[in-house]
Amino acid sequence: MLLDALHNPNGHHEVVFIIGQADEHGLKRTDVQSYTCDCGCELTPERLDEGDRMKTSWPSCKSWRDGGNKRCPECNSKFHMPPREQMGRTFGYETRPKDDYSDSATDARKRRAREEYGNSCLLCDSEENLGYVKIVSHKFYGVADPPNLVPFCADHKPKHHVFLDISYPGKWMRFRNLINWESYVSDLREQYVEAGHEGTEFVNHLDTLIEHGPVPPRDPYWQAKNLDRPTDS
Repeated sequence: MLLDALHNPNGHHEVVFIIGQADEHGLKRTDVQSYTCDCGCELTPERLDEGDRMKTSWPSCKSWRDGGNKRCPECNSKFHMPPREQMGRTFGYETRPKDDYSDSATDARKRRAREEYGNSCLLCDSEENLGYVKIVSHKFYGVADPPNLVPFCADHKPKHHVFLDISYPGKWMRFRNLINWESYVSDLREQYVEAGHEGTEFVNHLDTLIEHGPVPPRDPYWQAKNLDRPTDS
């Protein structure tokens, strides 16, 4: 269920999608895990703190918590971008194998996406040169069909985008300067109640979310940077 698409042209993510249930878009959730170095070391925040202290310029250099390099304390190598199979680990997303080319956007699916979203760009009325974006990306099992497949004109098709699921408020904390989860969910509930949907499964779900309130992201690195302190400095 796509609820909103926020145009954020000055941010790294040019479009921020707000969705109701990510599993409807194909997302498969799993347990949150830390990254693993090629040597087999589990790079928990505590192990990365150890890696910081192994840097030759420590403590004058940046800690990984402040945006510095991540270093494995076992093999003393830098950990750069995670390999594809580990990309979704810190969010708790399963990752599709790189050689899995199934679920492609056929002409019929593109037609359904156009019909679903008014036969025009999601952000304007243009019907020319439409391209298509998966809200949940292919590598996280996003399906090539609406509601996950959405049309954009050439001017608005984002190079980078992100989705925020109302059922998982933790990820929203990364975008606090753009949108507030509590305000959004409360306003959404009010809109649905005013439209006569009080007592429905979706409104009851919103009530439960509001009752529990925002919870921090499960991402261990975000928690370490924002909630924890290093074990030793």
